[in-house]
Amino acid sequence: MKVRNMSIFMGDDSRRERQNGISREQDNKNRKSIFAGNLTKKPDLIAQKKQVAQKQAMEIVRDAWNGDRKVEEGIEESKGRIAEYKKARNDANEELREFKENRLAMGLSEEPEPGTPEAEELKRIEAAIESAQEGIRGENALIRGTRLEKLKSDPMVQASASADKVMEAASKEIVGMLVQEARDHMDEEMEEKKEAAEKKAEKEEEEKEKLEKIKEEKEEKEEFAENVAESTELVVEADGAMDEVQKEIQKVIEEMKLLEEDLKGATVDASM
Repeated sequence: MKVRNMSIFMGDDSRRERQNGISREQDNKNRKSIFAGNLTKKPDLIAQKKQVAQKQAMEIVRDAWNGDRKVEEGIEESKGRIAEYKKARNDANEELREFKENRLAMGLSEEPEPGTPEAEELKRIEAAIESAQEGIRGENALIRGTRLEKLKSDPMVQASASADKVMEAASKEIVGMLVQEARDHMDEEMEEKKEAAEKKAEKEEEEKEKLEKIKEEKEEKEEFAENVAESTELVVEADGAMDEVQKEIQKVIEEMKLLEEDLKGATVDASM
């Protein structure tokens, strides 16, 4: 039988092994996939979960099969006893027929007088027939009751349902493992991207700081150049002003010399 597409062979071990060996490759091709296979980073753990679930399912079905086989064996035993009872009944009926024929052949009635040995013999034969009949009725009742109970709750159906639940639970657990692993993988990727973005931002900030520093240095150099130009212009202007001052001083000196000469001339004139 199959439990969730998992073939389970019952019978003798050698036959089951041969069947498993022949069908394993095809069964693997046809079996529904509930595992992620190459998508998972932990194939050993997934495979272990799968093997454990399959083993449990097989044990459930095998135990049910063994129980069902014992029930069937009991029914077969009852059938064997029924056959024995029927043979005993037939033998007793044959003996009864011969008993009555013998009496008729001797000119006697089929029913002997009560209390006679012949009557006791007849009772024995009839009791054997009734005992066989009772045995047959009992075994048939046992077979009917067994089959009725089996119909009410078929152990193989229940075992198949239980095995399905085991495989379904394992499937859900494995899917949960794969989902969690996918989430972990996504979290790792997001963390890596976050770190890469932070590093990029840091690098961009460093580049920005470098550009600002270069800009500041450029502005300082430009300001320095302007200051130097202004200072040079002031020096040039100062040199021009000094020339004018020197000229004025020279002019004053010359005027003073003329005045001194005039004073000297006036003194001479007064003395004469």
